[in-house]
Amino acid sequence: MRSFKAILILLTLLCALSTVKARMVLQFPTPRGTIVDFLKDPPCASYNSTNVSAITTFPLNGEAIMLFSSGEGNLVYYYAPNSNGTFTKVAEPVTLIKNDTYPRSVTKRVDLTLAGAKAGDQGVLQGVYVSLKNDTAWYQCGDIKIADALQSSVVPY
Repeated sequence: MRSFKAILILLTLLCALSTVKARMVLQFPTPRGTIVDFLKDPPCASYNSTNVSAITTFPLNGEAIMLFSSGEGNLVYYYAPNSNGTFTKVAEPVTLIKNDTYPRSVTKRVDLTLAGAKAGDQGVLQGVYVSLKNDTAWYQCGDIKIADALQSSVVPY
């Protein structure tokens, strides 16, 4: 039953990736917006307003998940209290290489305390992917409500 569920999720993700013009899709926390044609527009791929219907409870030391359809580059996560704030790096880069199998789901632990965040705060988690081929950056953001380390919304998989 578990393998059937995993296959079903993979097929769903493949379909989602085939219908968008993107190299990456934020899986957790919930991303802002649904059309990802403008991933190159900072800070949040043209979705620069809080999506109040998609605020995700996220732990201080939680794991963000990004799905990639291809790529060779570095993924880094940043946090700011809002889209107009100063984004602070909250995780070391993850390097994706040409020989990786795609689509690839990348899970990365982020430490929001590095940005001075604490439980009860609300802010923006930003994933930035920079291509090693041409130095182009792509952006995805999720609105989060920060919880203690043991609390979070259910991870979608």
